[in-house]
Amino acid sequence: MQWEPRRPLGGGDVRRTLIAVLVASLGVTACSIDVEGNPDGSLRVQRVMMETDMQDSHQHVIADPNADSLTREFHAGYATVAATGKDEETGEVHDISFEVRLSVVDGHLGAEISEGLWNGYEIPEWIVDAWNKAIARQLEAEGRKDPNSELVAVSLSDDALTMEWRVED
Repeated sequence: MQWEPRRPLGGGDVRRTLIAVLVASLGVTACSIDVEGNPDGSLRVQRVMMETDMQDSHQHVIADPNADSLTREFHAGYATVAATGKDEETGEVHDISFEVRLSVVDGHLGAEISEGLWNGYEIPEWIVDAWNKAIARQLEAEGRKDPNSELVAVSLSDDALTMEWRVED
């Protein structure tokens, strides 16, 4: 089934609210940090964000008057996200669901959404592309604590998001 909107999908308020929901659904909150020295003098910094520790950001998003529900579940290699939100302009309720896989692309975080549905219709590729960039940009910004760092590994397990950084001194 292909999306045929009556008006452009992802208009102003809806788009901002849903991007906030999407990013927060994977959002970085409490985390553990492991730092080790490398033989070349750089540091290896590993940040582990447990899925159970992310409930605070999850509840913060639900407090948004336009976000009625949000579920996020980690799996080995990917996460699933489902959300329901209201369009401020029309009052229409929209359902969205997708899978997202994270990867390292040239030292930066990459995100790839698949199985994306908006009210039962396939989400157009231009929106998926924009969401991929927004998710990757926000998660990387939250995970990167040193401007002299480069992402070298990322993984999702059933209960945690792990990012490994190489930090130059």
